[in-house]
Amino acid sequence: RVYVWICCLCINQHMVVATSKSGQQVPFEAFQMEFGSRVRGIGHVIALMAPVHDPFYLTRVWCIYEMYTAIGENVKTSIIMPPKEVSQLRADLADRSKGIGEVWNNLSRVDVEHAQASVPADRDRILALVREGPGFEAFN
Repeated sequence: RVYVWICCLCINQHMVVATSKSGQQVPFEAFQMEFGSRVRGIGHVIALMAPVHDPFYLTRVWCIYEMYTAIGENVKTSIIMPPKEVSQLRADLADRSKGIGEVWNNLSRVDVEHAQASVPADRDRILALVREGPGFEAFN
């Protein structure tokens, strides 16, 4: 059996909008429990890294939490890229003036502390988990 995680289908994000319109917030712990149970249950996270030079996945704090959960729960994790991004990565590696140095430069710019969330308190909680767990440097 194959299970696929598509965040907007696995986590009811309409509930967030409806709850916030009523002046309340969905508790962080509710999302934490939902994410954790689904990541463990699916057993394989496939993260889409695009664009290759600045992956959107790494700019969203809930994506960081997904990766944090996968690592913490020892869930298989794979990185994929669209064909255009794979071609760009190969071109970067083949370019004698850039080569692997360009790839390492891009990777060294990863900084989860800059990841954003629509709810600032969620961002704070997730970054605290990373800070108190593996730490930002190790996670990056």
